[in-house]
Amino acid sequence: MNYTGLNSLGVSVNYDNTQACVTCHGSSKTHFSDWQAAMDYDGNGVVQDVQTEVKGLLAKLALALPHNADGSFNYAQITTQTQMKAYWNYQLIDNDGSFGIHNAKFAFDVLTKSLAALGQTTPVELTTFTAATNNTTVNLTWQTATETNNQGFNVERANGNSFVKSVLYPEKELQL
Repeated sequence: MNYTGLNSLGVSVNYDNTQACVTCHGSSKTHFSDWQAAMDYDGNGVVQDVQTEVKGLLAKLALALPHNADGSFNYAQITTQTQMKAYWNYQLIDNDGSFGIHNAKFAFDVLTKSLAALGQTTPVELTTFTAATNNTTVNLTWQTATETNNQGFNVERANGNSFVKSVLYPEKELQL
C-alpha cells in the first residue's frame, strides 16, 4: 500500500510507511512488496508479495459474489447468509486498506474461508513450512490446514541459475 503524505515543506510525497515494522522485522524491508506471501493464495501460479496475493483473493471473492455487468456488487442478489458473510468479509479486508500487511494470516484466512463457503476452493492451505540444514542435507517439513484434490507437492531446488523440479511428494516431509 502506498501512502501519500506531506513532507516538512508541505510537498506531497508517496511512500511505504514501514518505520513501525523495524522493531520486529528489521530495517531491511523498506517497501510493503518486500513481504512475500508463504504460498500462491490467489491461485494464479505465482507466489507474490502479501498485498498482491490479498488483492488477487479479493478479486476472486468479488467474482464469486453476485455482481453486475460492470463488476459492481448486485446487492439485491446477495440474499443468503453465506453470501452476506462473504460480502462482509470482503468489505472488512478491502476497506482495512493494508491489504494484509497488518495481519497477513488473518486476511488470507478470512478470504480463503469465504471463498470455500461460496463453493470456491483453495487447493492447499499451507499453515507452516520449515527448512533445516543437516550437513549437506536440507530437511523440509510442512503442515496444511486443508487439502482439496491434492495429489502431492512438487518441490524445486536451485541448480545454478535455473530450478530443477523434483518428483511429486505425497508426504509432508522431504530430504534434499
